Amino acid sequence: METIDITKDPYFMKNHLGSYECRLCLTLHTNEGSYLSHTQGKKHQTNLQRRQAKVNIYTKNYIRNFKIKLYYHNQLKRLRERKFKK
Repeated sequence: METIDITKDPYFMKNHLGSYECRLCLTLHTNEGSYLSHTQGKKHQTNLQRRQAKVNIYTKNYIRNFKIKLYYHNQLKRLRERKFKK
């Protein structure tokens, strides 16, 4: 049987009362078994997909904006070089 280390889960948190929280879904669990079964459930899996979609959109926008800034930076650099050559 496969063992799962829940401490490596980025959404796992043990609160000051000893309960377990899923920071992705904002759910409370009384024990580790309840938390582990939640991570296999539909709500958690749906939220994981939503989160991944947001990350993908953010990454695409970041790359696009970087390319635009790089393009304009290169254009300005060429203009400055032309001015100094004259």
